[in-house]
Amino acid sequence: LRYLARRLFTVRTLRRVEHPENISELIMCDPSSRNALGYSLVKEFEDQVKLYQKDTTTRCLIIKSESSEYFCSGGHLKERLKMSQEEVDSFTTKMRELLKSIELLPIPTISLLSGAIVGGGLELALATDMRIAAKNSKLSFPQCKLGIIPGLGGMGRLMKLIGIGKAKEMIFTAKQITAEDALQIGLINRVSENYDVGHSYCLALAREISKCSLLATREAKKVFLELDADIQKEAIQANAYKNLIKNKEREESLKQFNNKKEKGKQQQ
Repeated sequence: LRYLARRLFTVRTLRRVEHPENISELIMCDPSSRNALGYSLVKEFEDQVKLYQKDTTTRCLIIKSESSEYFCSGGHLKERLKMSQEEVDSFTTKMRELLKSIELLPIPTISLLSGAIVGGGLELALATDMRIAAKNSKLSFPQCKLGIIPGLGGMGRLMKLIGIGKAKEMIFTAKQITAEDALQIGLINRVSENYDVGHSYCLALAREISKCSLLATREAKKVFLELDADIQKEAIQANAYKNLIKNKEREESLKQFNNKKEKGKQQQ
């Protein structure tokens, strides 16, 4: 595709770090977009996931941001505006498949959340097995305000975690919630005082996992995924997203949202 081809030559947006006890980290490091799910970050995630799928020694994977101010700002809206409709459809499918592949990894996964966790960024966090959030975390699905819905499988994962009533409230209102609220409804596993303490929690949890049998842990992950298979009906969500993505209200909301972000940057 023309636009995606232009994105091939880009700076690194993801780093891999290895810790003792076969604990691995993927660190998002694209401050220019606040780790938005653009072509570069998605491509680097895909490459790393393929390595973890074949890896037989890693015990646990932690996904986090290099910055404590944001985890992932969701879809890369500036890139979206330059894409044709065909490219938007293709790239949305690519992102959905990436999150599914993260969910299906044979190893336990933990996401460290801090600052803004928005839209597709929250969908990324939901694709991991466990979530640790710093107190400054603000989690939201703003899509309904933008004339769209979460389109990467997040609605099914959200409903599974917090129940259909709370999930509907989050999606229908597009309301932002705090880390404490997220803990209360079961969206995250633990709240930390700050980003650094949260990172320590993630490493401590990963070390506890690494002490268990590698074979048993992977088999347990496999069983959880098989038990969960009937809950996830991602095709329904994907079709609804595709129906909405072409409507004029959504396009106008997207332009207004981008303009608002640009004005905010100019005022800083």
